[in-house]
Amino acid sequence: MKDTVANVLIQLRKQHGFTQSDLADKLGVSFQAVSKWERGENLPDAYTLVALADIYKVTVDEILHGEIKDKDLQGRIKKRKTILFITGITMLILSPISIFLYGVNAYEQYVPMILIIAAIAVVLILYATISTDMLVGGSMKDYKRKKSDEIIYTFCAAIFLLLGFVWGLWHPGWLIFVFGYAVTLIFHRQTA
Repeated sequence: MKDTVANVLIQLRKQHGFTQSDLADKLGVSFQAVSKWERGENLPDAYTLVALADIYKVTVDEILHGEIKDKDLQGRIKKRKTILFITGITMLILSPISIFLYGVNAYEQYVPMILIIAAIAVVLILYATISTDMLVGGSMKDYKRKKSDEIIYTFCAAIFLLLGFVWGLWHPGWLIFVFGYAVTLIFHRQTA
């Protein structure tokens, strides 16, 4: 635990551009005390932890657990979801336009493409409305992990729909999701 706290204290001090002496002056302690905290030899007392949290605009819990939560995460999630939702709705609206562009008489040729585009649009809309709601207030590490999972499963859904609509392989297509799950497990093992 001391090493975790030490690493976070070093990271926060450097992010805010403080030297050990600057931080010591702000807290009313010696720079040797700050140095000991950052080497993991000592932990700050409770009052000092509260003061550190105030200086760095984080919580004491974040310092002690060694994981600083990204405050801008909620805004980025909302922006990403809005872009995906608008893209999905646009694709869904524009997918049947090819019938009018290439002629109503030859629409049978374009039905598979229209269905594929519509299916991808539905996946995007679902992805935008369901995804990442549980991560508001979560850490950046959790966000990146969730984002990579969602990308993998979105590709799996797109491949599944492509196999189903184009070749009628609905039942064997479910194996794509098993493969996607295996890929996420491998990915999480490598990033852990």
